[in-house]
Amino acid sequence: MSRVYLVQHGVAEPEDVDPERPLAPQGVEETGVLADFLADELAKSGSGAHPDGPGEDGPLRLEFWHSGKLRARQTAEILAGRLGLDLTASVVQKQGLGPKDPSGRFLTDVLDRSSGIVVVCGHLPFLHQLAADMASPPARG
Repeated sequence: MSRVYLVQHGVAEPEDVDPERPLAPQGVEETGVLADFLADELAKSGSGAHPDGPGEDGPLRLEFWHSGKLRARQTAEILAGRLGLDLTASVVQKQGLGPKDPSGRFLTDVLDRSSGIVVVCGHLPFLHQLAADMASPPARG
């Protein structure tokens, strides 16, 4: 795995307004700001990240993973779209990214088998625990 960005989904509508909890206008706007930041970071890194990578000496593979919940998917789609990427190639639903899913298994089963750049669009408390596990991985036997 080359690089991972952890992104909490944008601000969502309250459940009493819409049970699916799509992004609120504020969440859409803030995610756009984050997309601009991410574009700058990728440009500075010289990664040439692209959803069709990696090629031999070519760009790194760039994927946006989400939990399947609408607000996380919308966050991933906005980020990828603002970077000019094909959403079907770069936005991927992954199991194990739900708010209460165990992060250790996700780290072992998914992230350790990935290469390129992955932007994980998810939820708290999952992202908090995933960050802690990445900073200090549990012992593996």
